[in-house]
Amino acid sequence: MDQLWANEAFRVYAASLLGMLLNVFVLAGAPGLARLRGKGTVNPEDMKSFGATDANDPADAERALRAHRNFTENAWIYVSIAFCFVVSGGSVSAMKAYAAVWVVSRLLHTFFYLSHMQPWRTIAFAAGMSTIVGMAVQIGMALMR
Repeated sequence: MDQLWANEAFRVYAASLLGMLLNVFVLAGAPGLARLRGKGTVNPEDMKSFGATDANDPADAERALRAHRNFTENAWIYVSIAFCFVVSGGSVSAMKAYAAVWVVSRLLHTFFYLSHMQPWRTIAFAAGMSTIVGMAVQIGMALMR
């Protein structure tokens, strides 16, 4: 493990995971905030406790849940590809660029998704996915050496 931690590219990868964790915390709280604002709840027994007037999720809570699902569907791909990139000998500078673009694009994607902002949401999504494609290409090239 010490040998892996000594790899600067791995430390950059680990830092990017912390950035992803920040995004998860935002997405985990967003449905609850939307429920409070919209006076809705998914559990009828919570109506009295939280002052809800509806036993259904408000539209913004549903949107936050979709944003969370989108993040979780894509995060595991980044985690896997980035780890392979690091252990295949990917450069530190490339990992810094990939990690920065991934984390910033996913934070922006979350903001744009929750704020109903198109085409910015799609642009942020595409920027994040470009990092996965770039790392995959570099891993493929390393395998052919």
